[in-house]
Amino acid sequence: MQESSEPQNSEEFSDEQCQKFVEQFVELTDTDEALAQFFLQDRNWDVSIAVHDYFRSLEKANAVNPRQQNKNVVQVTLSDSSDEESCMILHSPKRLKNEESDSLTLSSSSSRTVRFITWNIDGLSEKNLFIRTEAVCSTILSIGADIVHLQEVVSQSELLIKEKLQNYAVLSGRKNEGDLCYYTLTLLNKNTVQIKNWKVIDFRSTMGRNVIEAEVIVYGIDIILLNSHLESTKSASDTRSFQLSQILGIIKEVKDQAVIFAGDMNLRDSEVLKSLGGLPNGVVDVWQATGCRKECEYTWDMTRNDNLEWRSSGKKGMPPRCRFDRIFFRDSRPSRLFPLYFGLIGIERLKPFVCFPSDHWGLFSQFGLSSTAT
Repeated sequence: MQESSEPQNSEEFSDEQCQKFVEQFVELTDTDEALAQFFLQDRNWDVSIAVHDYFRSLEKANAVNPRQQNKNVVQVTLSDSSDEESCMILHSPKRLKNEESDSLTLSSSSSRTVRFITWNIDGLSEKNLFIRTEAVCSTILSIGADIVHLQEVVSQSELLIKEKLQNYAVLSGRKNEGDLCYYTLTLLNKNTVQIKNWKVIDFRSTMGRNVIEAEVIVYGIDIILLNSHLESTKSASDTRSFQLSQILGIIKEVKDQAVIFAGDMNLRDSEVLKSLGGLPNGVVDVWQATGCRKECEYTWDMTRNDNLEWRSSGKKGMPPRCRFDRIFFRDSRPSRLFPLYFGLIGIERLKPFVCFPSDHWGLFSQFGLSSTAT
């Protein structure tokens, strides 16, 4: 593909054309769609420039840190910043996942990983609801997830989830039939996860929000799971911060088990710092713990996901993008788990419907088992 003499705006291309550009980039670079979109959007969807910059960044990364050679990393300079700190080292995620997938074929228990998904599936939108929910279920099955946290589930989508995912136990945050038009579900793989007990904890909330707490055993490891959809909108910051404090208080009370707290938290970074002074000791943000891959930062990104129409502008006239969905982790005592991988799912358009499974990207994480785990 020849470089155009004048840069083109992505609005000149149809959704089908943009998807073809993404697929071309993935094929030429052997990466994934998240990285493809990251490079192409900053370069007006010019595949040749994007591919050139990708390999140029790879060469720079190897020059900066020779130890990283042949380890599938890229150094990226963000276009909206002139700071030296804007240069970041990113993994080539498709290769990383392939390597991890190959390792799972080994018979050793140390090669196992706990496969975890959290996803706001936007059940509130009736548009293409069943097709989108089917895509969510297909993704869960293809990954072979052990644990799944879902938010914004509605009764219609729950019925389909139970039909398609019969190998998963379903824990519902809907306490009564008349309660909540949308709610959370925790799905647990019956082949790999043993449920010890679970409950729903109510919040102080004007939106009917709560948290599903479950104590499970996965590959011999005791894990406390906390699935929640915290209060929405910027104006609800105080309520949301209170809810977050309540859940972090639950984590502090856990003595020795590992804890995974994940969901659509609607958080702003300033809320974590200003209201709480940061996360408690031992609690990590899995996106940060696995290297802060920039192409996986924003989980509600209207510059890449157009399921919703946005009529007003964000900063500098751009549609908003936020890191609303997060995974927090605290290891057990002694250590038995560690964050291994963090990526986005649901980033491919569904054809011929030309939409995504949700207005949120899903988060997929893998946790490695330490040598002491059985």
